[in-house]
Amino acid sequence: MKVIIMDEEKISDLLKLSLQVGFYAKAKSLAREGLPVTESLEVERFTNSQKALRFLEAGSERVDLIFVEICLPGMDSCEFIETCRLNYRDKYGEIIAVAGRERQEDIDRGMRAGAKKYLLKPFKPEDLMEYVFNNWSSRENGGLST
Repeated sequence: MKVIIMDEEKISDLLKLSLQVGFYAKAKSLAREGLPVTESLEVERFTNSQKALRFLEAGSERVDLIFVEICLPGMDSCEFIETCRLNYRDKYGEIIAVAGRERQEDIDRGMRAGAKKYLLKPFKPEDLMEYVFNNWSSRENGGLST
């Protein structure tokens, strides 16, 4: 599973750690059940949208999931989501908008731009992992299964 996190460093560190711990726990659980684990977790982190867009443009591998903080400096996050949707749709699976405040107008803008889900901070790591595994474990190319 390949993931991009676009957020400030401290938050992206926490999000990456949550994904790693959850991925490891899921893999360990599957191994105990005698099920194969055919996938690893790769996380790329960016603090601005321009670097993330360059990464998508240059990359040959599809990114499964992109977490985008709504209030990052530089390019507007909704503009980033729209750019991904219009220019890089074949290079990623899903975008999740992440924000530290819940304003309906922010949620609506992110969803209209193309985000699949709006994740409000602070979130519980187990809620994040439940969402990730429920939506990504049964992809066509195999991997972790629930």
